[in-house]
Amino acid sequence: MGMPNLLAKFIYREPPVQPPTVRVVEDGLQVIRGVDVLASARWSDVKKIITYKHDLFSTDEIRVGFLAATEADSWLEISEEWSGFKEAIARMEELFPSIPGDWFWEVAVPAFDRKETVLWEDS
Repeated sequence: MGMPNLLAKFIYREPPVQPPTVRVVEDGLQVIRGVDVLASARWSDVKKIITYKHDLFSTDEIRVGFLAATEADSWLEISEEWSGFKEAIARMEELFPSIPGDWFWEVAVPAFDRKETVLWEDS
């Protein structure tokens, strides 16, 4: 590889991938990017909801995961950094009222501690 090609390789950077968006639909959630549905789950199929803090070295990110019982159990995970997260969490809290109202802050503090927590589980 000649010097110009080597230099171009170090200068050129792939454009950043846009984070997904969380969309609340009538019967569940979808994780989308552009027009593509990357994952989805119906509220009626949800068997377990967990939350945890993902350590990103200098910051933390709260994530919520949904285990849905379908033909093959599926996992849908959303991040507080994604557009639509607040709307999805509001709908989750409406549909699963036994989830403690302070769950987000319980997971958020202290910093950099994973604090994986089961928010709800079908019994």
